[in-house]
Amino acid sequence: MFSLHSAARRTNDFPTRDLRRVDPDSAHLGGVARTLSTSRSTRRFGSSAALCLLLFSALPAASAAATLTVGSNAVSCDFTSLNMALAALQPGDVLQLEARSFSNTSSLIANFNLATDAHLVGGFIGCSGAQGTGMTTLAGQSTALDSTLEVIASDVTLERLIITGGTDDDDFGGGIELFSSQATVRDCEISGNESDRGGGIYVSSGSVLRLEGDVTISQNSAFLGAGIAAQDATVQVLSQVPTQVRIVENDASGNGGGLFLDSGDISLFTSRDVASSIEIEDNVSESAGGGIYATTNLAPMLLRLHGDGSPIVIAGNEAGLAGGGLYAIHAGFVTQLRGHGVWVMNNQAVPRGVASSEGGGFALRDGANFRTTEQCPGRENCVVFSGNRAARGGAIALTNTTDSRFESTLFELNGWSEDTSGIAEDGAVVVLDDAGLQCRNCIVRANDLSPASPGSALFSGVNGSYLLLNHATVVDNRGHEHLFDLDFATQVDRSILWQNDGDLFAAPSGPRLHCAVVPPGQVLPTINSDISTTNPGFVSPFDDLRLQQGSPALDLCDSNGSQSASQVDFAGAPRLVGAEIDPGAYEWGGIFADGFERANTSAWN
Repeated sequence: MFSLHSAARRTNDFPTRDLRRVDPDSAHLGGVARTLSTSRSTRRFGSSAALCLLLFSALPAASAAATLTVGSNAVSCDFTSLNMALAALQPGDVLQLEARSFSNTSSLIANFNLATDAHLVGGFIGCSGAQGTGMTTLAGQSTALDSTLEVIASDVTLERLIITGGTDDDDFGGGIELFSSQATVRDCEISGNESDRGGGIYVSSGSVLRLEGDVTISQNSAFLGAGIAAQDATVQVLSQVPTQVRIVENDASGNGGGLFLDSGDISLFTSRDVASSIEIEDNVSESAGGGIYATTNLAPMLLRLHGDGSPIVIAGNEAGLAGGGLYAIHAGFVTQLRGHGVWVMNNQAVPRGVASSEGGGFALRDGANFRTTEQCPGRENCVVFSGNRAARGGAIALTNTTDSRFESTLFELNGWSEDTSGIAEDGAVVVLDDAGLQCRNCIVRANDLSPASPGSALFSGVNGSYLLLNHATVVDNRGHEHLFDLDFATQVDRSILWQNDGDLFAAPSGPRLHCAVVPPGQVLPTINSDISTTNPGFVSPFDDLRLQQGSPALDLCDSNGSQSASQVDFAGAPRLVGAEIDPGAYEWGGIFADGFERANTSAWN
């Protein structure tokens, strides 16, 4: 079992590894010369006048990029050995690979080395130049203890390849290792590899990895980053072309089942303009970060999750200690996470040999923070935490961090996974420890902490923690004694708190409640104003939490107050910001002749 602290210590050690370049003289090229066969594109100057030839005769001859072929037929193919072809590459060449499996059997090197800027593309029918529907497999040797493909060129493209069978002895990159390289991985599958760091892909300091097209990184294993491990590097999914990226079913014995990210710039985008999706699903880490582990031992980090098109899905991941979906820690440098269009679903932190677990969806520590970056125009459920579970903080656990902000976020069906005592500890939605959270235009519904420990709360905080809730709808939550139990400050503005178990607040002396709809008979905090105890009149109490026409909650709140009013609502529609606005996540869209939304409310009285 690996603790967070022991795993973190190992992340600081990134030794420099020796480069193993192919020596063309030792690759047994034999009679294979650089002269191109008839199936290859020719390199020549076009016919010119003698004067032009004379003018340029003193310049070194520049060769154009060639298209080379590798396959089984020695007559029609330029090479039958992939090693020979890789050694013969010149910058800019395209290497077409027959749709078959290539395994490195050379006794001189244990992996395939790509040391020249080139484009490797697989799936061809023989060496005819016709691309079929299949792919080309590059298979590592199970006894070789090395990466399947090591990239030490500066700019390469890998396309229609299956990378499998890598077992790296120097701890970096079972499938692919990028060393000071820029690589585009397009329409590839990286699976069945293992390493200490980066079971599928390892991205070294200063390298750039771009994923595009249909890319699957699955069933790889490592101590850190079973799918991908990146050290002070750039990782991008920009979705400028139709893209489906799946990082699934990878298994880390330490941290980062799907991705382990130490510093750098990470951008995962889906696009409104082309079909695109990103799925980080069903990955496992024994310690922290089942889906993603993010830290900053080397430099600052910016992790951007922008689901502009389809949402980025982080689902079904599991961690043995913290952060089933995502774990982030500020380890000496700033760790910033920014996102919208992100669905965090059915992740869990399940204790494995420890007393407890925290942060079924997200766990953020020591200054690491997450902020939603913008509304999703015309789309509800821009950010979703659904079905996540942990002993503490089913959706989110924040420790020693005060700058996380969530907008237009849905929290539903989150709950607990039992600790070693068999009960949930606290915080079906959020647990804070020396931390702060701001949430605006949020819906919190149908979360369940049953059977909860005594004194449990939907939102819990200790050691000076605070919660600011603005324009929230909190309904139908179960299994807790209190909605809010924070030892420093709870401020709830312009919100609807309806049909929940337990009391509103654990103690009435500290919280502030302004312009809210609450059930009758509740003990209100000492500081309160503009409170309604009348049924808010949802369109449907369980399915549609918009207010009906004529609801007594319409125009209940003014646009001033201790927290600034939101300019848009949960669905991204503009609020009627003026003298009067609605409480809760939704703004009712109608206007009556008097300029207000409210008409006859007698039916609700």
